[in-house]
Amino acid sequence: MKRFLYLLAILCFTNFHTSIAQSKVATLTYLKSIDGEKDNLKDFLKRNWFVMDSIAKQQNLIEHYALWENPTSNQDWDLIVHVVYKDEKGYEGIANAFEKIRSTHKKILINNKDLKQLGNIVKSETVLIHP
Repeated sequence: MKRFLYLLAILCFTNFHTSIAQSKVATLTYLKSIDGEKDNLKDFLKRNWFVMDSIAKQQNLIEHYALWENPTSNQDWDLIVHVVYKDEKGYEGIANAFEKIRSTHKKILINNKDLKQLGNIVKSETVLIHP
């Protein structure tokens, strides 16, 4: 019995250690607002992208999401949407589930403007986060 408990403890520790040591993926989506639309672009992201990200987080599909703002004007980008996924698969690992979320979301326009009238995605990067 002692031997069984010892082996069980090793298995539990190994599984625990493996889950802690797992790398994760984050995406960084850089956006540039159209002149005078930065606040409206932020509002659009919060009312649309982050509503869907909030559901994804509740469903345990993503770990974290945030909006970062460039404090300097006249740069290549104004905002970054930062999303951290649970593992190295990133968005690909949750694509089907997230598309279900997207299909039920009703897009909210800001001052009758969509993303294309408020700003542009200038680049997107995927980074690996090591424990």
